[in-house]
This record gives sequence, structure tokens and C-alpha cells, in this order.
Amino acid sequence: MVGNRSGPTEDEVIRRDSVNEAEPSGQALSPLRAFIALTIVGVVAGAVVLAGSVPDSPGPRDSAIPVEGASPRPSPSFSPTPGEAEEVLGEGEARALFARLRRKLEEAYRQRSVEVLHEAVGRGSAQFARSRSDLRLLERNNLLDRTRTRTLEVSIVAIEPARVVVRERAAVTPRYVDDATHVEVDVQLDRTRSSSEWTLERRGERWVITSSRAT
Repeated sequence: MVGNRSGPTEDEVIRRDSVNEAEPSGQALSPLRAFIALTIVGVVAGAVVLAGSVPDSPGPRDSAIPVEGASPRPSPSFSPTPGEAEEVLGEGEARALFARLRRKLEEAYRQRSVEVLHEAVGRGSAQFARSRSDLRLLERNNLLDRTRTRTLEVSIVAIEPARVVVRERAAVTPRYVDDATHVEVDVQLDRTRSSSEWTLERRGERWVITSSRAT
């Protein structure tokens, strides 16, 4: 994460005896980058939403099932031309698409696999650059990401022929394990709740994640 810079270099190695640093406003902190921020002296938090979170429990719940206490979901906004109408995903299809890509992204973190990342995230996108950087941080610091994420609510913000915007609320429990000893590392981070907005885009015949941000 950053202290007056965009993020830690890939050659930085975690120092477990350093102090907590502040989290910047207006940006979401992934468990991985929050951990790096807490364990590198002089480093303040950087940006990336919960791309690094990996659930030990099943993936995002079927968002068709209402969440207790949740506010009504906003109606998706789209106004395709007549020729585009058949190409626009339905709301149920958009939810299923997001769930599939989200699980694949989590699998990439769990396996520390750039190959799996290619299946979920668009090459050259902001999300790809962030996620690839996270995977390299995990490798260089000999960490296995075992963060637990529980999706609380998924709502569709917008649907277009080649673009879908999804908002996700989730409860996150950061957890990391040393790759060599398989001993859990004390990340000094409590479980938190987050709200993130994800952009999915159609590239040829494929849909991929291209960006995510805190909301």
C-alpha cells in the first residue's frame, strides 16, 4: 500500500514487527494490501477492493434471496436500441455472471495463479494490474491467502449490451498462512464489512472483470 505513492514495490518483504498505519479515505483496502500496510514501516494503505478475498465458505449467495434488513435493490438502468435488445443480459443472468467471475477471481488468489486470473479479469485492465501485483506480493512474502468472505448482498446497478455494473456488500475476515510452515500469520486486522462496485465488460465472446472500487 502507499505512503505518498501508488503501492509497495514487488521487492518489499513483509516485516512482522512493524506498526499499524492509517487507511486512506475514498478507497477500499483489500485484506492483502491492508496486511502489507500494517507490516511495512512507513507504508500507508493503498487502493484495491476486495479482489484478494477468498471465501472458505461457499461463494456469493443467490442474490435472488432477500437479505434480512437489506434495503430494496435499485432497478438496473439500461435502454438498448431495438437491434441491441436481444444482446442485453437479463438481471438474473447478470447476477450469475458476476458470481461466476467473482469465484474465479477468488480462485486465482487462492492458487496464486496468473493463469486463473486471465479467466476472470480483462488483460490490460486496471483490475488485472492490481490483482497481478497482489499475487506477486503473496509469492514474494511466502503467503497463502485464506481470507474468508461472506457476500451479504448483490445488486445490479446498470446493464448495457457490453457492460454490467454490480454492487456487492460483503463481510471479510482477513486470514493468511505462511507457505513454508502453514502457520497462520497474525495480520492484526479485524473482520470488516465493505461495499464495492464492480464493472464487467464483454470482450468478444467473453465477459471479464475490468475494474472495482469502494462505494
